Amino acid sequence: IHGMVDMFAPQSGTLRLIKAFQDANRDVEIIMMPQTDHDIPAFVLRQTWDYLVRHLLDEEPPQGYVLNTGLDILMGNS
Repeated sequence: IHGMVDMFAPQSGTLRLIKAFQDANRDVEIIMMPQTDHDIPAFVLRQTWDYLVRHLLDEEPPQGYVLNTGLDILMGNS
């Protein structure tokens, strides 16, 4: 997960890491978040939880589950 406006973690490093995974024929999953830095919007939190449910519990996460984070409430997205 990479926020695309993160001043402290430039995209170039993330893109080089993705390229290294591809060159090594390794699977990689990434979420690039435009207009996001270190804040974690509900979409990213839900995607993370869904990933863990799929890969640790070997189950499908519930469809349409809505999460609200403090950031979403602050931004009026709740």
